Amino acid sequence: MAFNLSSCTTELTATGDQILEIINFYEDLMFTEAVISLYKILKSIDSLIFSCYYSTFEYTLGFSQYASTITNWKKLLYNMTHNAGNVYDLIEELVYRL
Repeated sequence: MAFNLSSCTTELTATGDQILEIINFYEDLMFTEAVISLYKILKSIDSLIFSCYYSTFEYTLGFSQYASTITNWKKLLYNMTHNAGNVYDLIEELVYRL
């Protein structure tokens, strides 16, 4: 799940930097470099849309699974009993350290 989100933020940052670069090129009347930067933006649009769409999809899926676990008492009871050993170990470790 984190891969698509980090890819999305990386692509958004790169696209924002390239847009600023294009603005600077046009202000300096460097049209060839501006077109090259525009080409780079158009080339990265597919990966930007793909990663941002799927990160949204993955977070929606994860949220719906958490919501279904909280609303279903059998799943909630299973998760609580399944993790009871870990909680006990952590509390025991905390008591020994204090």
